[in-house]
Amino acid sequence: MLVGSDAVFAASPHPRLWGTAPRFLGRYAIRDRIVTVREAIARLSFRAARRVGLENRGEIAPGQRADLVAFDPDTVIDRATYDAPELSPSGIEWVIVGGAVAVDPNGPTGTRRGHVARMKPSRN
Repeated sequence: MLVGSDAVFAASPHPRLWGTAPRFLGRYAIRDRIVTVREAIARLSFRAARRVGLENRGEIAPGQRADLVAFDPDTVIDRATYDAPELSPSGIEWVIVGGAVAVDPNGPTGTRRGHVARMKPSRN
């Protein structure tokens, strides 16, 4: 099983837009130990990237895009609700996109290094 969300950006998005990954990591891996933290990270990163044909994402290795998330395992959890669907998760203090800091402990930095990731055409 891989982890992803079908939520979309909208005027009032579903809470899973902001909460899917931190819930899986914080609740199911760290708190409940249904999967290991290592397995949770794999399902959220390189396995998901490979499944959709993104070869340069999801790993910390030469030639990979520098997209990283630093989290505190003691506090990472989703906080988004239907009343506050854009409430940021707790325990995620640093987000690096394309090698640039997009979120630091003070919040979003305004850096916009992300772009649309295109899948390779299927050979079926």
